[in-house]
Amino acid sequence: MNIKAFEGLEGKKLSVMLNRQKANGESESYIAYLKSIGEGYVILDYGKASYKTSENAIDQVIIDADIILSVWVYRA
Repeated sequence: MNIKAFEGLEGKKLSVMLNRQKANGESESYIAYLKSIGEGYVILDYGKASYKTSENAIDQVIIDADIILSVWVYRA
């Protein structure tokens, strides 16, 4: 996906589907807030969108834009 598609979406809640699959065959995806955009990658704030509060919970996910298939933007 072209990284420019993420411009103006910082701070918004997104659902991001990747072009790879989990072991069970489902598409890998994340629901998170867009923290920032880099050159060819995005940083998602997964901790902000997660209900899990353990010390070992995932805080951020950094994804190469080339493996992103689609993005859904949630209403604020």
